[in-house]
Amino acid sequence: MHLNENSRFIFLTLGVFCLTLGVAILVFSLIERILFRVGFVGLFVGVSSFAIAIGILILVLVRRPT
Repeated sequence: MHLNENSRFIFLTLGVFCLTLGVAILVFSLIERILFRVGFVGLFVGVSSFAIAIGILILVLVRRPT
């Protein structure tokens, strides 16, 4: 995929955002599990894993040399 500089910047920003979102949700769910012991932590772990996977996929696709 050949992208101009603006598109590359947007996709890199989106990839970093997804990675950050996934890590933040994962950290929140771990804190929540330790402090509150509520049973819906698995949902947060699944969502954070999905966000991390999307972020990695976007970064890998955009960072390919052209």
